[in-house]
Amino acid sequence: MNARIIAVLLIAGSLSACVTTGQPDTTAAFVAQTRGDARTLEAKGALADARLRWRYVAALSSNDTEATGEIVRLTNLIRDRRDALVRQGDAALKAGRPAQARTFYLKALALDGTDARARSGLADMDVRVLLANQEKKDQKDQKAMSEYMAQIHDAQAPDAARDAQARAPVQAQVPPADLGPPAYDALKR
Repeated sequence: MNARIIAVLLIAGSLSACVTTGQPDTTAAFVAQTRGDARTLEAKGALADARLRWRYVAALSSNDTEATGEIVRLTNLIRDRRDALVRQGDAALKAGRPAQARTFYLKALALDGTDARARSGLADMDVRVLLANQEKKDQKDQKAMSEYMAQIHDAQAPDAARDAQARAPVQAQVPPADLGPPAYDALKR
C-alpha cells in the first residue's frame, strides 16, 4: 500500500513540474482574446455570437463579474430586439406585407433561433401562401371544368336537336289515345 502512495506522489510531482516550468498560460491568453472577440462581434451586431464568447470567458474564469454582467446584458438586449422584430413581423403580416413579415421573423430567428413566436409566424405565413396557391389552383380548375362542360353541352346540342326532329314525325303519326267516356267506361268494368 505504501508503494502505491509513493507512486501516486511521484506521478503527481512530475505532473506539477510540467505545469510550473514557466510555459505561458494559454488559458489567460485565450480568455483575453475571447473578450476582444466578444466586443468586436457586439460592435458588428452579432449579439448572439458575442454572448457565446462571454460564456466561454465565464466558463474559464469562474468569478469573472464582467463576463457574467455582459451575458445578462446581452441576453436582455437580444430578447428586447427579438421581441420588437416579432411584433414588427406580426404587424406586417396583418397589413398584408408577407415579404416584409418574413424578413422580420428571420431577423428575430437570427437573434434567437429558438423563438417559438417567430417560428410560428413563419409557419403561419407558409400556410397562408399554400392556401392562397391552392385557392388559385382550384379557381383555375373550376374555370377549366366549366369550359369543358360548355364544350360538351355545345357538342351535344346538335345531337339533341336532331333527335327531337327525328322523333317529331314519329309522334305526329301516332294518334293520341282516346280516353273519352267509352274508354273510361270500359275500365270500370
